[in-house]
Amino acid sequence: MVATVLPEWAEDKSVTWASADMDVAAVFADGTVLGKKAGTTTVTATTVDGGFTASCTVTVKPAPDGVMPVRLDSVCARPGNTVQVRLMLDENPGFANLSLVIGYDADVMTLTKVENKVSGTEYTGSQTFTADPYMLTWNSVRDCTASGTLAILTFQIKNTAAYGMYPISVSFYKGLQGTYKDGVNVNYDQSRNALPLVYVGSSAEIRSYIPGDISGDGRVDSRDVLNLLRHLSDWDGITVVKEALDVNGDGKSNFRDVTALLQYIAGWDIVLH
Repeated sequence: MVATVLPEWAEDKSVTWASADMDVAAVFADGTVLGKKAGTTTVTATTVDGGFTASCTVTVKPAPDGVMPVRLDSVCARPGNTVQVRLMLDENPGFANLSLVIGYDADVMTLTKVENKVSGTEYTGSQTFTADPYMLTWNSVRDCTASGTLAILTFQIKNTAAYGMYPISVSFYKGLQGTYKDGVNVNYDQSRNALPLVYVGSSAEIRSYIPGDISGDGRVDSRDVLNLLRHLSDWDGITVVKEALDVNGDGKSNFRDVTALLQYIAGWDIVLH
């Protein structure tokens, strides 16, 4: 998206971007919008000078029938955290070759580990983790029909990372000369038919706290429930991240937040704040 700031002679034309529903779509510092799931949200640009705003509605449509998303997890982290991002293929139609590349901002994060989760294929990754973009390829004599998580990528967020949204992209491998065609040179089945793939990137949100991470260890798990319970019970010597205490976003810190956190850990469709 592009925000035009008037008058033309304004000295500071910079804007900040925000999405009302980050689960539907994220927006990055340059105005790029990333659709994350079907739905509608409002994207707003705000001028740094004067706080003037302009908004528009963004609708994210579901993938067409028969199209298979290759997608990445979105994550939230603090500077210095280590995070894991899953690379996934749902409803795999079966592939003899699958060749993908992962792109990310090397000034903000460093790829430190890639764990292959597809068995029964010949897997190859880039020679070094510093390759940008990083390539992953799977080859099989017969169609591989494994669905779900293809690989887990571990990133180290740099201590110097500024707060904000940063894209992590996935696309098809274009070859050393950039001439490969999707579905022709890469990403096809054993009959050399093109795979019906669509590529869905993700985001890394760097912020002062991770929603639900009461203990501040970079994860959301039962330890956070325990620390929250002890904090609400006025235990001494409990370390908590104060910004993360309002788990359900109602402006208060109480036992409703404990319930929301337990539901989230149990897999409920809960958004943590």
